[in-house]
Amino acid sequence: MKKLRELVLFVHENGFDHSTLRKGGTGTVTKLQSLYEGILNDEWQMDEDAARALYPDEPSSVPYRKLKSDLRDRMLEAVLALRFEGGKYNGYQKAYFRCHKEWAAVKLLMSHGNGDVAADLAAKLLKQAYQYEFTLIAQDICGILRLYYGARLGNMAKFEEYNAQYNELRDIHQWESLAEEYYIQLSSAFVNAKATREELPELSKQFLTALKPGLERYKTYRLYFYGALIELASHTSVHAYAEALDVCKKYISFFEEKNYETQVPLQVLYYQELLCHIQLKHYEEGQNCADKCGQLVKEGSFNWFKYQESLFLLSMHTGEYQAAYKVYFSVTKNKYFAHLPDSAQEIWTIFAAYLAFLAQIGKLGAVQNERIKTLKASRFQNETPLYSKDKKGMNIPILIAQLLLLLAEGKKSAYLDKLESLEQYNYKYLRNKHNMRNHYFMKILLKIPLCGFKKENFLDKTRELFSGLASTPSDSVFQNSTYEIIPYEVLYSLISEQLV
Repeated sequence: MKKLRELVLFVHENGFDHSTLRKGGTGTVTKLQSLYEGILNDEWQMDEDAARALYPDEPSSVPYRKLKSDLRDRMLEAVLALRFEGGKYNGYQKAYFRCHKEWAAVKLLMSHGNGDVAADLAAKLLKQAYQYEFTLIAQDICGILRLYYGARLGNMAKFEEYNAQYNELRDIHQWESLAEEYYIQLSSAFVNAKATREELPELSKQFLTALKPGLERYKTYRLYFYGALIELASHTSVHAYAEALDVCKKYISFFEEKNYETQVPLQVLYYQELLCHIQLKHYEEGQNCADKCGQLVKEGSFNWFKYQESLFLLSMHTGEYQAAYKVYFSVTKNKYFAHLPDSAQEIWTIFAAYLAFLAQIGKLGAVQNERIKTLKASRFQNETPLYSKDKKGMNIPILIAQLLLLLAEGKKSAYLDKLESLEQYNYKYLRNKHNMRNHYFMKILLKIPLCGFKKENFLDKTRELFSGLASTPSDSVFQNSTYEIIPYEVLYSLISEQLV
């Protein structure tokens, strides 16, 4: 059901006329159209539900499976017929869709012996493929044209022309493929922890050295995009944000100078630049970057939601809490929010806890959102099942949020009850050089009950810990930017204000 739903939504959003599913062009609604509209309107979550609704008197699932298969076939036919026009797509995207459709037409014509018309279409298509740096399509076109002119027409001058282009494009494609391979290896090593974080910078530098001859010779979109991601990884993997910021600016300049729109790499690079500004506390520059990034992403897309996460963090780190609340409100009310993966939705649950804390201590101003106004520590604890298992990752801000809420709610006994388990957690997961800021701040939180919830005692007993925290900048350790929803130094001050 999930895959078919994605297909239905895609063709619907690109102008598919579902009235063509009616029987014989009449007004009679068919089961095919009912299935299409039911999926589109999210009436069923499971195939079993759809089967019961469409075939209530049929105990077997065979008719439904055939109907589902028929709809899938019709949707795939619709994909090939879509025109991808209008303001929804930029020039690069339109060219990409058009080139692939026309290339399919060239191959079909060639396979049916219509070489002359296919060669004419291929020659025109080649110009577009070069213009937008569609290397693989251009290489395939040159392969067909050299075969057509050399073997069929015996025109050796044309053969040599297209053969030379083919060989150069093959070389470019090999460099692009190698860059992609290196990027995948680097990403896999990071995600699956196949290499330590100390090894990742060296690995990425080795990849960049290997790619250097290709990057110097060819300035293509795909090669430089992967090159940018690999070079960024060499710095972000050790949280060297100042260096990463320079890399972002260098590649943003490269892609902005292209004679066509390069929306995807610019989205990625502006997003990475925004993260760097958050870590380096370049607030004004970060807001300017956020504005540029916001112009490139489509509202409701996955990238839009990721951008909103960074915009939320920027607002929280600048102390613009009301702005952060507005971001939260707009995101969670967006019609596509419910379709996000559970992990992506859970991030905003964590954000809500910090907003709730700010609201409870009077730092947020007017709040209309009932979830923020009523969120309590006891409820929040059960609403983050995925990230609560991430002991060295997002479980850190979850635990901190629970303590902050308990403190704001005045639940001293519940706070005390957590001391022993949190001490063990801090010792087991945070007592290493990669988590020193987290380690220091957790120890500060653990001191609050031991100081009798008294401000003077708290400031005295945590002075040395706070000094250690303040001398460990977040851009010099392996500190994920989303761990500190509010900078720990700011939270320390907010906590002090709550103690008497």
